[in-house]
Amino acid sequence: WTWPISTRTSAGSSASGSASSGGSPERLDVLSRGERARDALVRDALVQRLLEAMTAVARLRTQHAELAGETEPTLVGLTRDLQAEAALQAAAAREIETLLAR
Repeated sequence: WTWPISTRTSAGSSASGSASSGGSPERLDVLSRGERARDALVRDALVQRLLEAMTAVARLRTQHAELAGETEPTLVGLTRDLQAEAALQAAAAREIETLLAR
């Protein structure tokens, strides 16, 4: 997905124009930097949303465990939960990178 950017200059000529105009390489550089900055912001927002969702899931798990009478979780259980969460985070990070690479 890209931002809708007009490919026409104010004079009506193509934005890719001739190299002699002097503006084309600079414009392309500015557009490229803008796209990279936008992608970084989107990635950061997605990561933040993912972390918030994971926090909500952890809270729900804790509430469920408390309601089920598991007031003293074991070290083995906590370790298993942390490993599962780490695996989910790694998978989500790979998915985000794949989406941003498109």
